[in-house]
Amino acid sequence: MRITVRSFAMIREIFGKKEISIILSDGSTILSLLDDLVKQYTALSSILYTEGSINKSNVIALNDTKIEYETFASTYLNENDIIHIIPPAGGG
Repeated sequence: MRITVRSFAMIREIFGKKEISIILSDGSTILSLLDDLVKQYTALSSILYTEGSINKSNVIALNDTKIEYETFASTYLNENDIIHIIPPAGGG
């Protein structure tokens, strides 16, 4: 199935564009999507993961609905879904 991933800030810089299209197996979840993205774009690892676990500061939205971290592994994706990955804002 084809999924669109829209990116912001430093993730957009890694992708080199504001959105990418990715093909996933049926039964894929948000967590498996994130794992696949890190395999394809290794620089994402430091943004999406902290000490081997998902960085909870990232905002993940599925078709404009924010998905809670605790449900990443149980939220299944469907053909033509749109995922937004928004990294935490820097500042100081």
